[in-house]
Amino acid sequence: MKKNFIRVAALAMSMMMVFSGIAFADGENEAKKTVMQDWKGLSYEAAVEALVADGVVSFDEDGQFHGNKDLTRAQASKIVVLTMAPKKTDFSGYAVKAKSSFNDMVGAGWAAGYIGYAVEKGLVQGYGNGKFGPSDKVTIPQLAAILARATGKNVSGSDWAKSAVKAAEEAGYLEGIKLSNYDVVAQKWMCAVMNYNAKADLKKAGEEKPVNNEDKPVNAGDYKFAKNEAFGDNLEAFGDFPFAKNAKIYTYGSRSEYNEKMTVPAAKELTLDNVFKYKNVVTPALYVVENKQIKTLIVPGDVGFSGNAFGAVTGRVTMANQEGKAVAAFETIVAGNEITWLAKDTATTLVTQAQIDEAISNGAICQINLNGGQVKNIYLGSDVQAYCHEFTSTAGVGAWREVENVKNNGVIKVSDAAIGNVFAAERVAVYVYDENDKCYKVGELSDITIGDFIRAYDVYEKDKEDAANIIFVMPEKSYGK
Repeated sequence: MKKNFIRVAALAMSMMMVFSGIAFADGENEAKKTVMQDWKGLSYEAAVEALVADGVVSFDEDGQFHGNKDLTRAQASKIVVLTMAPKKTDFSGYAVKAKSSFNDMVGAGWAAGYIGYAVEKGLVQGYGNGKFGPSDKVTIPQLAAILARATGKNVSGSDWAKSAVKAAEEAGYLEGIKLSNYDVVAQKWMCAVMNYNAKADLKKAGEEKPVNNEDKPVNAGDYKFAKNEAFGDNLEAFGDFPFAKNAKIYTYGSRSEYNEKMTVPAAKELTLDNVFKYKNVVTPALYVVENKQIKTLIVPGDVGFSGNAFGAVTGRVTMANQEGKAVAAFETIVAGNEITWLAKDTATTLVTQAQIDEAISNGAICQINLNGGQVKNIYLGSDVQAYCHEFTSTAGVGAWREVENVKNNGVIKVSDAAIGNVFAAERVAVYVYDENDKCYKVGELSDITIGDFIRAYDVYEKDKEDAANIIFVMPEKSYGK
């Protein structure tokens, strides 16, 4: 896949497994042009601008940073995790886990994925009794402890707060923050500075280790055979067994090869895969259960999701299928997950890379028609076949529409009088074009400001809705380039 598109999340399947959220956003003010940038000229200017450029923090809806506001546990989790996590990390699975683990996530859904990731990695933990306290304020020692744990420093023990501050001081994370007493609530500017100082260590700590044969299953005697079981709608289980947190899914061979007497394939014959290709798929499989959870699953290479996926295709390459035959492969992002779908052959009748790039620059939604995980057809822009309604079109013609006003309740007023207001669904997916990387990145409603341009769509399975669940955003500075 193009490296530039690693963090593109511009494809939402018709089942819409999406999530969204904001960092450092609050208040009921309508989004408007920044008159005076409240971080300019201050000691933390460089930290704020660097983290904004990296997509780690965003401004409040009035375009300001408001650095003196107190920091919450949810905000701290998002800031640290976005800096630490590998770029292609999918947070939707972690969001599900966070919401199932904590019962006080109402109003903090935007941070659930980051909280789930932080909890799993041991950076933070709940209070017990199903409580996380996403809106609770964070002290400097607590923030220092999160950074210390994230970068592999030991801050355990009864005097963890003192050791966390000491570790942060020794690592240089508190540089630029001079206080006689650090046992105070951390403000947003302090978090920006500390995270900026720890940026290199966080990224190094979050680097993914390459998969090697030692990571793959090797004990054939542990496997059981499933004749036909289903992944289900929520992709949290296969048959009667839920997936373990670190479960691995591999593909091997074709469906016809699977039976009770088949030989478990060697590690070198397996291909690591992604669970998000298999919604509602019923398939034979080999699996390993540990503590009543699936640890490893092997499925045929010729099974997969059947239906329509909408959003953006990011690349076209040639790959070998399970039979070793060269076929066209289309690189995509499905609800924030990188997935490569194979075609039947190398047919050139499907879209070209040039057509894909044009669709991305135009904010045109794409439809991928799949059968058993195999691409049958790809439709771009005006060629999309049903299941999708564009709110930013007039007389059947869709185009970028300039934003005149944005409200906290998800109402976006565009300059075209024939369209008027566009209403964002509660679980809207917002994708913002990045001029530097020439791609879209996951954003929030708060990223949409006056002067930007949008294209808004409703992807549906049965009935059309009155609200958009996918919005592409072209910032004012990038429009027309």
